[in-house]
Amino acid sequence: MSVAVRCPNCGQFSRVADSALHREVACPSCRERFVAESEELEVPTVFPSTRGEWDDLPDDPGEHKGPANVLFGLALLPFVIPLLWILGPTLTGKEAIFTFALPMAIALASTGLCLGMVLVEDWSFGTRVKAILALMLVMHFFAGMLYFLKAEWVESLRKMVGRANEDRWIRFVAPDRKFAARVPGRMKEEDGSPLADWTLKTFRTDAPEDTAIFTIAHGRQPAELNEQPDDKFFEAAKVKATEASGGTLASEPREVRLPGRPGREFVFQMAEKNTRRIVRVYRIERFAFVAAVEGAFLTPDAGDVKTFFDHLEWNPEK
Repeated sequence: MSVAVRCPNCGQFSRVADSALHREVACPSCRERFVAESEELEVPTVFPSTRGEWDDLPDDPGEHKGPANVLFGLALLPFVIPLLWILGPTLTGKEAIFTFALPMAIALASTGLCLGMVLVEDWSFGTRVKAILALMLVMHFFAGMLYFLKAEWVESLRKMVGRANEDRWIRFVAPDRKFAARVPGRMKEEDGSPLADWTLKTFRTDAPEDTAIFTIAHGRQPAELNEQPDDKFFEAAKVKATEASGGTLASEPREVRLPGRPGREFVFQMAEKNTRRIVRVYRIERFAFVAAVEGAFLTPDAGDVKTFFDHLEWNPEK
């Protein structure tokens, strides 16, 4: 058994065997010799921490931080979110209105926040795990809400906070006086046609990229349709409207009318999932009169769409 002794020269404690008590020994610190006498060590007082717990943190910082691979594994959990966009249509039968870029952006942003939590040195392992799991719960809930969001809800929000308002609508009359319409801004003549291969004079709104595009076109129908009934005319128009849009028909064609003139409404889902093109085709004797709106989250009953279609006029001077 050993006992503690203090060197009178340097004041340092050391331990010697019981048999060395009252004998001359050398100090391991200063090498001076002195007679070993037993002396009790002072035990420091331990105070509780401000949190009401005893401060018994381990000496090894690695133990306090916990396994790093567990934290980095949790930080990658946000990449489960894009799987919802991949497996969602099969599991739920519903496709998201937003493209795959959105869940990837959420996953990358969430992972960045999680890695920041992993690298915070002042937090305990348990605190980091809880913070990461709480963030994952919020982000997964947010992503799920965006996946099941309906286009009609987005359109309602767009109408409330968007650019559409009646003050910027003007009356546009075609140079040849064949038609008139109310449109949200200046129109200019452009090449192309909303019905592929049909020779139509086309006018389109000169609008910023983030707003809906309004198009009006008119011209003589193809000669081979002159003697065909309305059903044949609109079937041919549907094929050409589909070809021109490059999208897919989102719903069955709907009958519409311009005073005394038969028409059909076609709604196309474009390559961009959240973009739609709504096309109305009217047959006026041997003329085709076409009006179309294209934009994000559009629906046929949206306020600006209805304003546009409800104010179409053919031969406004008559």
